[in-house]
Amino acid sequence: MNVMLPRIDGSTKVIVLGITGRAGRQHSKIMREYGTNIVGGVSPKSEVKDVDGVPVFADSASAVRATGAVACVAMVGAMQLLAAIKEPSPLASNCW
Repeated sequence: MNVMLPRIDGSTKVIVLGITGRAGRQHSKIMREYGTNIVGGVSPKSEVKDVDGVPVFADSASAVRATGAVACVAMVGAMQLLAAIKEPSPLASNCW
C-alpha cells in the first residue's frame, strides 16, 4: 500500500479538534513547546474563546477559513471521535 502523507514541519498550520478538553489542552501545550504551529482549536459545545492564546472555533470549517490551517489533530474521546472525523471539513484527509 502506497500512502502519501503530507509533510508536517514547524510552518504547517495545525488545528486541534477538542482543544478545550483535558487531553487537548495538555497535548496542545506540549506540541507548541515542541514547535508545532497550532493556529486554532475546535470545540463545538464549549464557551471558551481561547486556550493559552489559541483561538477556539465552533467547527473545523470556520477554523480553517479563519486560520488557513492545512492539517488537524483530533484530541477527543472515543465516543466523540466518529463525529469529529465525519464533520464536514476541508481537512478531512489531513486529520490524525
